[in-house]
Amino acid sequence: MHRSVLTNKGYMKFAAVNTVEVLTMEETDVAIQKESRHIRTFTVRDPYGDEEQQLVEFPGLTLEALQSLNNSPAMNYMQGNRIPYTAVVNPHTLEEMEGIRGTKNGKQLADAIKPHVKELKLKYGPGIARALWDTVSEGQVQIDIALAKGKIPEALGVWRHLAKETVRKPEALKERVESSLELILEDAGKALDGFEKQIADGKRASVRTPLKRLARALEGTPLEKRAAELVVGEKAAD
Repeated sequence: MHRSVLTNKGYMKFAAVNTVEVLTMEETDVAIQKESRHIRTFTVRDPYGDEEQQLVEFPGLTLEALQSLNNSPAMNYMQGNRIPYTAVVNPHTLEEMEGIRGTKNGKQLADAIKPHVKELKLKYGPGIARALWDTVSEGQVQIDIALAKGKIPEALGVWRHLAKETVRKPEALKERVESSLELILEDAGKALDGFEKQIADGKRASVRTPLKRLARALEGTPLEKRAAELVVGEKAAD
């Protein structure tokens, strides 16, 4: 079923729009112990540029992630002893909508899932497009990297783009974007603390340009007033 479904281009195209695949495998620990070819890995770089080992059989999935899924409630959907077993699950309630036993090809599985997709859309609306979800994920990585380099204005620029893209979108997506803003403002608050201390120490000239740049970037955020007051105070001192 792996070859006929998960590497089937037609099913992959269907799944990219209609499903979220959750994979669990029994006896993973046995496969590790026996050094099975099914758990061979290769080295790639994750979105942050760090090296990680992904499974050759399932590119994009690490062995650690697979083991975590095996220990998650996902395994509870398995019924009987016939594998593979595919559970079509309502993502809102986590209730099983249909259990599909045995091997199916990509078309058969897609045809079985389509009625449930239609039912979910009628009940809950169209949901979140995978492309937009991925855009937010990529943006959050960009924000994390910018903050790690102390580039708060750049991080705010990415956040503003994400906020614009998620207007009138489901709350789950907005919450992700807002969580990124919280991280940015935490770092921005620390930066303002630093500027304030340097000003108090008589180092106004060294903070003038970066403070003004940060203040401009913080316009429209909860830290706008504080940053503006520091800039005004710095001007007044001149």
